[in-house]
Amino acid sequence: MLFTYLPNKELLFIHTWGFIGFVAVLVIGGILYEPKERVPYYLWAFALLIIMRSIFTLLTPLGLPKEAVSFKDYPIQFLAKYVDFRHTLFFSGHTAFPFMGFLLARRTWVKLACLGFTFLLAASVLMGRLHYSIDVAAAFFIAYGTYRMCWPIYRRVQSLIGFCLKAPIKRQADAVGGKSGF
Repeated sequence: MLFTYLPNKELLFIHTWGFIGFVAVLVIGGILYEPKERVPYYLWAFALLIIMRSIFTLLTPLGLPKEAVSFKDYPIQFLAKYVDFRHTLFFSGHTAFPFMGFLLARRTWVKLACLGFTFLLAASVLMGRLHYSIDVAAAFFIAYGTYRMCWPIYRRVQSLIGFCLKAPIKRQADAVGGKSGF
């Protein structure tokens, strides 16, 4: 376990504002620099990742590690009375969402920013003892698996409901950012 090698640090500032920074980079990069016809696909990919995380959270209701930092100084503490994050450990959303952004983005600066936020947030949740190491490691695999499932499911749902984009994405390999193994 990585806890024996990593220092126990309270990094709630990075944990909170790092995720907000990732969302800002993704939104700004997506709005200004990504093709507009990809926006529904991006939303679909993140929605599918949220569904996957919800399923995994229901199947693995783990508690926080005993060394976890206190949430009393959490920057968004006012939400704690409405939402309980203490049992949503497997898998790390703070790692999976920026990694999904890295996989989806086409612009180099957006990809690199998302990858940087992935590792920054992974380190912050591990050093703050907000996730077990398996939660963070699994986030990479589950996010990648979700990314690979997105395009076929997206096209199937699109055809089932009869929804067509104004400028549909022509090739599957272009839509997922490179060579496709489907």
